[in-house]
Amino acid sequence: MAKSSSDKNTPKNAADKTAAKHIVKAAAKSAVKASAKNTVKAVAKNTVKTAAKTAVKAAAKESAKASMAKAAAQVKPDFYNPAYYTNRELSWLDFNYRILDEARDKTNPLFERLKFLSITASNLDEFFMVRVASIMDMVHAKVEKPDLSGLKAQEQLEKVEQKCHALIDRQYSTLSRSLIPALRNEGYDLVTNPDALSIEQRDYLKTFFEETVYPVLTPTAVDASRPFPLIRNKSLNIG
Repeated sequence: MAKSSSDKNTPKNAADKTAAKHIVKAAAKSAVKASAKNTVKAVAKNTVKTAAKTAVKAAAKESAKASMAKAAAQVKPDFYNPAYYTNRELSWLDFNYRILDEARDKTNPLFERLKFLSITASNLDEFFMVRVASIMDMVHAKVEKPDLSGLKAQEQLEKVEQKCHALIDRQYSTLSRSLIPALRNEGYDLVTNPDALSIEQRDYLKTFFEETVYPVLTPTAVDASRPFPLIRNKSLNIG
């Protein structure tokens, strides 16, 4: 016997559907809770790992700082060690070498190079008048106390002498092998032989000497009956 369509809407079927819905909702809630719980565990686990790594790095850094501080405390610098210092006079000569390097630098204008060379010569005059004279006074006074670089007066004088000889050789080399040829190429010639001058040039020089140079000359007699005259520094003397 066939069932009528009204059998599908019986109370029993409605109750079954309602129960099924509740079961699905409960299962969905359980799944969401389980997923959330797993996510929280994973986040907590990663956070703990990160915190542990950070703590280890911080501890290592602090340990390294403590080790460095301990090492620095154990090794105190000796500020009286001569190895930390350069002699004042030798350092000044190194400075003059750097000026001379500017005179040898072909990228600088030619007249600027000449100026740098003249500065090294003027500096050297002052160096001997003031600093070398002071060292010689210390040698004559037999001062044995070394300076901060560990050099005594006599040792300073010897090293200054060696370095000055090398500096002067370099000055003359710069002038004769570099600057004079460069000047000649620009049309400026240094006359070293008077015989190379023309008659007109000789007459010009003679007139210049008689009218400009000779009137300002001061004759000084030098013989056995008179003390040797005082020759001033940086003055031009004709013998």
